[in-house]
Amino acid sequence: MKRIPIIILLLAVMTMAGCSVPDSDFSRETLLKNQEMHKEEVADSTKDAVVEEEIEEDVKENEKLILATGEWAPYVSENIDEQGFSTDIIKQAFAKVNIDVEIKFYSWSRALEVIESHEAFGTYPWSFTEERAATYKTTDSLTVSDTAFMYMEGNDNVPDDFTTVESLASYTIGGVAEYSYLENFSNTNIEVDLSDNENDAIIKLYNGRFDLLPTTPLVAMEIIKENYPDEIDKFKFLKTPMMSIDMGILIDKEYPDADRYIQKFNEGLQILVDSGEYNNILRKHGFDFLISE
Repeated sequence: MKRIPIIILLLAVMTMAGCSVPDSDFSRETLLKNQEMHKEEVADSTKDAVVEEEIEEDVKENEKLILATGEWAPYVSENIDEQGFSTDIIKQAFAKVNIDVEIKFYSWSRALEVIESHEAFGTYPWSFTEERAATYKTTDSLTVSDTAFMYMEGNDNVPDDFTTVESLASYTIGGVAEYSYLENFSNTNIEVDLSDNENDAIIKLYNGRFDLLPTTPLVAMEIIKENYPDEIDKFKFLKTPMMSIDMGILIDKEYPDADRYIQKFNEGLQILVDSGEYNNILRKHGFDFLISE
């Protein structure tokens, strides 16, 4: 009878020991699993952080520039598709080098002031002249612009054609402030009747304010179609063009990193030309005749 308590005690110890082993294994496995889960969570959060950081870096890579311009349809205008074909070219060229562009419209005189104060990177489309070279830099050419003398049918006081600007001294001539062709009159005795914009200059020509108006035929015809749709045939041009000029983006020499941005744009523009995208832009806007073979 005395052995019973010992047996009972042994059974009790064995039972307790048998129960404690599984509990210990379960706790260890659970701990290991929890540790692994924690490691995975940390790894996932680290991956997310890396992805977010990469996204932020990608966003930073896309710089943004402001460009100032004015109404000069079909080259540029707030009221036509893609804000004009020159705007379309500029945006796509900058996009090729990861630069976003914001376009702001001003009068042409104000556009120059804006780039001189560095409120904008550049203004377009402008030709590059000797006078402007003292203050500005320019990109490669966006397109070529022809300038011709326009007159009104029925005005007998106009020549059949001309040889030099000086030969037009006996005629009254209009023009637009800040336009590059004005340099052609700087060494003559001809006084040019200036307007703030192309539209006002054409109205003056129509009303007989002057005999001749230097203008880009593409631009002039857009204005005439809108303002004088029934009298388009009354606007005529002298046969000989006054000048043919390359048009680009004009940039103040002191603009920060001006050379780098000019180089970037030129690279993007060359990509468009080499890939055929440049010509496709001209075709899209209906200017196949501007494509040079």
